[in-house]
Amino acid sequence: MLAVGLLTGTTIVRTQFWPDVVVVDGQRQGMITKPLIGWLNTHAEQLERASDLPLHEWRDHASTWRISEGKLWLRKVEIWRDAGDSRRPGRPIRSDVIERLFPDSRNIVASWYTGALVLPKNFGSEPRFYFDDAAFERYTVVWVRSGEVTRRLDLSREQFAAMRKERFAAWRGTESYHRNVTALGWKDPTGIDEYLFSKAMGTYLAVEPVRPVH
Repeated sequence: MLAVGLLTGTTIVRTQFWPDVVVVDGQRQGMITKPLIGWLNTHAEQLERASDLPLHEWRDHASTWRISEGKLWLRKVEIWRDAGDSRRPGRPIRSDVIERLFPDSRNIVASWYTGALVLPKNFGSEPRFYFDDAAFERYTVVWVRSGEVTRRLDLSREQFAAMRKERFAAWRGTESYHRNVTALGWKDPTGIDEYLFSKAMGTYLAVEPVRPVH
């Protein structure tokens, strides 16, 4: 069982985990990875101007995506906001704010994102505070490079577990791994690999494997 968190590039963003949803082959599927995090981490000032909300208010966002024409498209960005109901003050509602973030909200390819989308079969889109990797029999992994879909694999639980271990081992030798270790700022390195193995899944799964997954 893994605690859920997100780490992209050199910036760590922790969230109450509302899974993103991706529409692929005409079906809506919940996914573990959240491709918008990298964009949010580099647009904090723009976010505050657009919504009068600080970056931390965006950490429980939930986005809707679509894979079509060989690309990953952003379709919706929802955050929790006060409903403004004087009879029930503080009551939150989910609000789509995509038009505040992007001038042309109809045609947004995730050009900022390079990584792997992880879609456990029947994952759903309900809020989660952990991800139990033993609870799912099959996984779909979709590789994206600068918004372009490059590869897709449907894997058993055992194949997915083997891929995670293999690609994490390959990632440990990269500059990206060392940037993430530095960003954590831990004085005691004990447990760093276990933490990153859990939190940086979308990043290290994008590393090319040493050998094919069977």
